[in-house]
Amino acid sequence: ALESLPDDEVVDFGFSMKTVRARTVGLLRCESLPPVGGIVPQCRVTLTQFFDAGGSLPKWLVKKMMPEILSVLEDMQNLFNRDNEVDEAERRAYAALIEKYVGEGKYSKEEEAMLERANSFRSRVTNSPTYKD
Repeated sequence: ALESLPDDEVVDFGFSMKTVRARTVGLLRCESLPPVGGIVPQCRVTLTQFFDAGGSLPKWLVKKMMPEILSVLEDMQNLFNRDNEVDEAERRAYAALIEKYVGEGKYSKEEEAMLERANSFRSRVTNSPTYKD
């Protein structure tokens, strides 16, 4: 983890280290986006970060540090993840289109039979005791 301290604060680490003073500034921008299907709210998050290591760092160290630095975004994504709700909104919109299309008699008998089999299969899966939503 990275921590920032005021420039004038002295820290006793208990042993001598050859260190350099580094500086980082980060900007986390959150933008509201139109709701998916008019129902599920969403946003875009952008992290812009400046890091001055006070010198050069070995490539292996930067590669090691980067996942931890970017983990903040992954944590936020997991916290606000609503993929299932978005998918459900899209499924409902498609289902409404299909129902309207069927109601207008635009499907052939073969297509209607195929839709009936698909609905039957979906029903068996969602009613299965091992199904997880």
